[in-house]
Amino acid sequence: MSTVTYPITVRRRLEKAEKRRWFSKAERGSADMLKPDAHHVLVYRVAGNYIQDSDRYGGSDERVVQATHVSMVDMRRNAPVVVRLEIPSQDAAAFEVFVTFTCTVIDPIAVVRDGVDAQQALWSHLKAHNKIFELGLGFPLSEVNKVRPVVSAQVKAYLTIRPPTVSGMEVTVASVEMSNPDVVAKFATTHRDRDYEVKLAELELKHQHRLATGRQFNDHDLANTQLDHDESVHTRKRNTSRREEFADTVHGHDLDSLTRHHAREIDGLQHQHDRDQEAASAAHQQILAGNRSAFARSEFAQDMEMIGQDPRRALIAAFAAGRIEAPELSDKLRQLDDQDRLAQIEQAQFEREHVLRIEADKRADDQAARGREERRKEREHTERMRQAEQNRTERVEKARDDRADRLLQEQRDRDDRIRREQADRLADQESREQQYSLLKILAANGQFNNSDMQSERMLAEFMNVPVPEVDSAEKPSLTTRASVATEGDDDDAHDDDQGLREEDV
Repeated sequence: MSTVTYPITVRRRLEKAEKRRWFSKAERGSADMLKPDAHHVLVYRVAGNYIQDSDRYGGSDERVVQATHVSMVDMRRNAPVVVRLEIPSQDAAAFEVFVTFTCTVIDPIAVVRDGVDAQQALWSHLKAHNKIFELGLGFPLSEVNKVRPVVSAQVKAYLTIRPPTVSGMEVTVASVEMSNPDVVAKFATTHRDRDYEVKLAELELKHQHRLATGRQFNDHDLANTQLDHDESVHTRKRNTSRREEFADTVHGHDLDSLTRHHAREIDGLQHQHDRDQEAASAAHQQILAGNRSAFARSEFAQDMEMIGQDPRRALIAAFAAGRIEAPELSDKLRQLDDQDRLAQIEQAQFEREHVLRIEADKRADDQAARGREERRKEREHTERMRQAEQNRTERVEKARDDRADRLLQEQRDRDDRIRREQADRLADQESREQQYSLLKILAANGQFNNSDMQSERMLAEFMNVPVPEVDSAEKPSLTTRASVATEGDDDDAHDDDQGLREEDV
């Protein structure tokens, strides 16, 4: 058993069928019987002829018993067959071209008889067009995107002008595709990874720079705020010392009172100083928090402006912010690339299905048009046959009428000719009888005794012989014959008359 991809899926040589028992008929067991699917048909070779098994013959069927080979044929409609070609490039490498055909078996017997291998037949058909293999010589592998439209247009044009012909099958071209060379794919992957790494490094440097700048700004602002606070505290202390000295000088006499008052004032000032310091610290903290919030908003606005609607930039920003790790970033970027490829494949599949639906509708319309054209031709043929039959009938009737008219005319002409001939014979007979009567009268009067030429001429005309040219020596013989005839006229007149009439008749 050998398996072929399409359209002959299984081929098997059958041995001679054996009898299970000596008294039973020969039949084939289950080991010899193929089990086809719903879209398969079996073709048996029996005594040099091929028989299609459309009814699922059993092992005891005479045709199955006598078969020597059996083949299983795939009858799917629009079964895809992909043919791979290698086109030389400029840099001693090759582009890979994949041409997809849709095939439908219409005559399984012809397929088995000719041993059709659809992929091999279509590959040979494409190999016969040498120009396809010259299209990539002017392009390196890196310019595969420039070669794609050229090769696709050339292959589709060739298959349109010279469509493939496979015995027992209908074949149409579905698509022409070119895969990315492995070297170019690896280079693009490496370049993309390096590009991502460079972009990540740039984003990391920018982020570190922004963080360092923010820290410097915050430190400088904090230092200025601290200096202002220290100067304010020092000024308050200096003023407090001056007031204490003035109080000691002016109110020395009431030192206790001043001391108590001064202590109270010192406590109040200290309390006020503490409140002022706490307020200044709170204000400073608010300023720092506002600066941090403004910086965070500015960073977020810059990040959003840079990211936009690109999920890859969002992932890179998250990686730069430290929210995700490098492996997770790589996985998510790879997932986005896979999603883009799947979207492209789905779009291409949708476009291909749309084109196939359009082609199917066009084929249905063409088939309906061919059906209408065939019915019109059949009607025209029927009308022509009816007209021809009518014309033939008219010709036959006309020929029959012409023949009847011709026969009638011939019969009339024949009757007229017979009547004329009879009339001529009667007229001739009457003329002879008149001449005979005249001769009898002349003979009775002795006119034949003379040798004049007029009597001899009359006798010759009566005898229906040429007038003889005789000299004077021969004239007595004619006279003697006439005299003999004259002497016998009296005795045999009735007999001579009857004999002459019989001759004339």
